Amino acid sequence: MYLGLAFSNIGILANSSATFQTVLSRGGPITVLLGWNTVAILMTCIALNFAELCSIYPAGGGLRMWNYEMLRRHPRTENKAKAM
Repeated sequence: MYLGLAFSNIGILANSSATFQTVLSRGGPITVLLGWNTVAILMTCIALNFAELCSIYPAGGGLRMWNYEMLRRHPRTENKAKAM
């Protein structure tokens, strides 16, 4: 779980300095605290979803393999799965 959460956090660290100025000028420090906690909770949910997929479809392909397996089982997306 922690590895998935770490990969989800990569994008936030690079852009946090640019967004702090905007958030502090428009919402104040409480917005930073509430926003950071809300995003942390939602990113934990994403990491838990990835962990669930990893336990159902343990494969070396990661996201690509999980998408293929889920597309293949849905009747409307069989052609998209074949294209992968």
